[in-house]
Amino acid sequence: MTAAIFGLLGVLLGGLITAGSNYALAVRRERADRKRDDDAHAVDVKRAARLIELELAVAAAVVRAITETGIVREQLVSAGAWQKWGRVVTPLLSTAEWQVVSTAIIAMEGIDWFISQTAGQVRTGDHVGEAVVSSERAASLTPQLEAVRSAREVVLRFV
Repeated sequence: MTAAIFGLLGVLLGGLITAGSNYALAVRRERADRKRDDDAHAVDVKRAARLIELELAVAAAVVRAITETGIVREQLVSAGAWQKWGRVVTPLLSTAEWQVVSTAIIAMEGIDWFISQTAGQVRTGDHVGEAVVSSERAASLTPQLEAVRSAREVVLRFV
């Protein structure tokens, strides 16, 4: 009878050790999976921020060139990176940051509208695909430039 009790205790102890080690391995595996997912998300956020910031930087450069020279080239600014990667960054933005970034995306559409409207005018530039606008008309892009600059500051926080 004593042997049976020791056998039963051995089986129970072995079962507890097995269950405990399986639990410990599962917890460890879950932590590793969570870390891997967090790392992948961090990479996606950085990639998204860099691509969106680049897009905003190009828009700012285009507007600066127009306001400084009065020459409008047929180079539309794109919100393609925002359309593709905005969903990664958007949940991380505060309400105020979201308003700044969304205003800049709308401003980029305004910049494209300005360029496409100007492109329909008579060409007076040195090259085909260029138009010269008055300094007042070029200065009308200043609010869009400020919106884009503000959004760049917000997005750079994630780079």
